[in-house]
Amino acid sequence: MSKHPFEAPTRADLEHLPVEILSEDDLGVLSVRAWAKDGESVKVTWDVLARSFTVWWRSADAERLTVYRELVVQVSVNVELGAVVFRCWSQGADLKGTLVVRVAETVTVTDATLQS
Repeated sequence: MSKHPFEAPTRADLEHLPVEILSEDDLGVLSVRAWAKDGESVKVTWDVLARSFTVWWRSADAERLTVYRELVVQVSVNVELGAVVFRCWSQGADLKGTLVVRVAETVTVTDATLQS
């Protein structure tokens, strides 16, 4: 178990954002979807108890990217310059990581995992 608390938005935190809430905040699991203007979608799910974060990026007929992250310490969902931005911070004994998914005109993903 991580010594870091898990910080994540609740359903109430997301209700004013341009995302589709796909699941209830039952037992610390929440899933949301955002749509890019080019028609592609991103679904993210975080699980507070499992300390995990998953991203599924899909185009109309194909899966483009799936990312699974564990040892998560923080998740955020915000709107920045018209884009929905999902951020996930993870931290293990020797590694720290930040995963950023921006959903706007198109979808972009930036993932950095570095030694701590």
